[in-house]
Amino acid sequence: MLETERLHPVANLLVRETVQPMELDGCTVPTGTLVFASPAVSHQLPSQWPRPEEYRPDRFAQDEGRLSRQALIGFGGGTHRCIGLHFAYLEMKVVLARLLTHFDMELVDGPPQPVHGFRAKWPASPCRVRYQRKKP
Repeated sequence: MLETERLHPVANLLVRETVQPMELDGCTVPTGTLVFASPAVSHQLPSQWPRPEEYRPDRFAQDEGRLSRQALIGFGGGTHRCIGLHFAYLEMKVVLARLLTHFDMELVDGPPQPVHGFRAKWPASPCRVRYQRKKP
């Protein structure tokens, strides 16, 4: 789930306002400045994510995952991180476990493509799944 969040973050853009002046790369960012962060960009930085273009589900199971997890901002970060994050993770795990346990699934329309824009991500239509209950 974490690797999928890294490659396909829910939030396209995070906006914060500075509450005090801060230094960034030799420049002073004054109080009240809007600061933008893009998970879709930061989750692809080679300095933070070795081989960022690859889908590697075991990425967070390895030692590198401990440090990189702080850079995972698909649900926001710091004190403004989504309060429903843990519920969303739990809900996704339960749904996936139930589906994978009870059904064989196949994508009908090929790999899902995300809807582009500044809204939350979901797959573009059509994105059909053929499923059949597993035999006991």
